[in-house]
Amino acid sequence: MDSPYVMTFLSVLAGSVSLFKATVVLALTVLVTSVATRSRPWPLARQIISGAILGGVPAVLLFDSAKRQNPMSGVWFLLAGLVVGIVAGALGTLVGAGGTESCRRPTLAGVGAALGSLTGTCLACVTVYAADGGLFTEKFALIVAAALVGALATAGYRILGGGSAAGRRGAD
Repeated sequence: MDSPYVMTFLSVLAGSVSLFKATVVLALTVLVTSVATRSRPWPLARQIISGAILGGVPAVLLFDSAKRQNPMSGVWFLLAGLVVGIVAGALGTLVGAGGTESCRRPTLAGVGAALGSLTGTCLACVTVYAADGGLFTEKFALIVAAALVGALATAGYRILGGGSAAGRRGAD
């Protein structure tokens, strides 16, 4: 029963289930944000991806490093991950929407992106530290954690920003 083929099959099966869970979480994130903000999914996906790449990925890598460090230096990595995730996640979301869209309340959209990025970064930290709990394999937990930063920053941007100004001009 301990043959290498069985062990390989079980590890591939665990990776497939974890990939499926990660895909479901990411799809639900885009769907919930799209419904809550009444936005099209593709501009949302662009904003989520830019927030996740610019803010989520560096934050998640710092959280993962903090987990592996000794407690004294791990605190500094954790704090750096929080700062980078919050600031770069909000800026990434603003950059993702900047060139092609304008919102009705740009100042509130920036505040919403910062608040969403704060929430997403905190959830990303919890996701990275709970990766050993069995919900996701470690690699997919890092992907989901990075996407949470971009998704929640985008949701904050869209909700507090009041939607697209271009779509509202035709109705006025």
